[in-house]
Amino acid sequence: SPKIGQKAYAIGDPKGLERSLSDGIVSRIDGSGLIQFTATASFGSSGGPLLNEDGQVIGIV
Repeated sequence: SPKIGQKAYAIGDPKGLERSLSDGIVSRIDGSGLIQFTATASFGSSGGPLLNEDGQVIGIV
């Protein structure tokens, strides 16, 4: 499960750029399972995975 401060990687297709990767950290986790992260997520990134350093999916953008 994700932890505050751990590295996070978002993969998406923002503005038509296929398989774009951005990195950041998990900055907040609320009680309902929502994860706030600092990696850039632009229009077109929704539905892409949020990964930890081991490549495990920890969320969906």
